[in-house]
Amino acid sequence: KLERILNLQSITVSGNVFNSSTASGPQITLTKRFTNRLTVSYTSMIENVYRQKIAAILRLFPFLFVIGETDEFGNANINLNFRTNR
Repeated sequence: KLERILNLQSITVSGNVFNSSTASGPQITLTKRFTNRLTVSYTSMIENVYRQKIAAILRLFPFLFVIGETDEFGNANINLNFRTNR
């Protein structure tokens, strides 16, 4: 229901919420589909909200995607993904 209220594609909580002593820790991801070709995700650590990541996925063709990511330190990358079905 929260997804519908915030108009999001999905809200995901991953990691062990009850044991945050692991290296990666629990995190929450909010995903919004702007068009059927563009999806943006925001990920934040639950324990440390300053650890953040933003990713954008652009579908160029049904088999070809451009994925861009950046984090709280300004580290950024762009990947070109090619998918095939057997």
